[in-house]
Amino acid sequence: MTIATILAPIFGTKDDTASLATAFSAAKPFQAHVQVLFARPDPQQAVAVVGMPLSGETVRALVEAQDRVISKAIKQARLTLATEAEKAQIRIIAEPTHSSGITASYHEVTGRLAHCLEKALRFSDIVVFPHSAQTEPDLHDGLVDVLTRGERPVLLSPAASPVAVGSNIAVGWDGSMTAAHALTAALPFLRNAREVSLVAVSRKANDESEEEAKRFLALHGIDAAVRSVEPNTRSIAEVLLETAVSCGCDLLVIGGYGHSHLRESIFGGVTKYVLSHATVPVFLAH
Repeated sequence: MTIATILAPIFGTKDDTASLATAFSAAKPFQAHVQVLFARPDPQQAVAVVGMPLSGETVRALVEAQDRVISKAIKQARLTLATEAEKAQIRIIAEPTHSSGITASYHEVTGRLAHCLEKALRFSDIVVFPHSAQTEPDLHDGLVDVLTRGERPVLLSPAASPVAVGSNIAVGWDGSMTAAHALTAALPFLRNAREVSLVAVSRKANDESEEEAKRFLALHGIDAAVRSVEPNTRSIAEVLLETAVSCGCDLLVIGGYGHSHLRESIFGGVTKYVLSHATVPVFLAH
């Protein structure tokens, strides 16, 4: 079980820098290929959402204006990729091949982001989303779809480029099936980590599931420390993030959307809070 292909959508925005740095750092332990994807919106569809009759001349002007915006974003996306690849000493190739080093490829497709992601993630092991997936509705919906419908783990990039990803890992543990899914999905990263901590945050007494998780990891050759933390008046999400930062972790593993997405959207939840406040890369699996 390893990571061979990492999908990294980019958008020609400032978030691309940290997102690509996160993807490249995550690829290093596995000598993985990073498939960089730019989903080019169709200018005609952008005009269609205006929702009112327009003259042919107006439509053409709107399409041309939208096309200029897209072209500028593509130019910036390619420039950022070239800069970050050179910085990380990663070769950019036309198509992924089995290689002894980390490689990256760039693909441009036209269509809605959700549809483009759905097609691309069929042959991807994990998808890296930028920090703005917390607040941008289309990006956030794409992240949720990848987790819940595409059933692929997600790596959320922090706002600033991380120095490393996965050398010191905190695993949020509450004994749930969603947490167990995240734990098993993250095994490739956990095997390569220098230090692994199971962070058990629970208000239940005598919960022994963290010891069971520790024994499970030991069977996979992973020596994990158990950190049982009392939340007191803090939320579970706050405790997880505080513990990850205080322990110097460069990756936090949590189960994503343990309840329905609708329920978490209305009532809040660990996933929503972590996505909004994380300062380290976050690995999520549903």
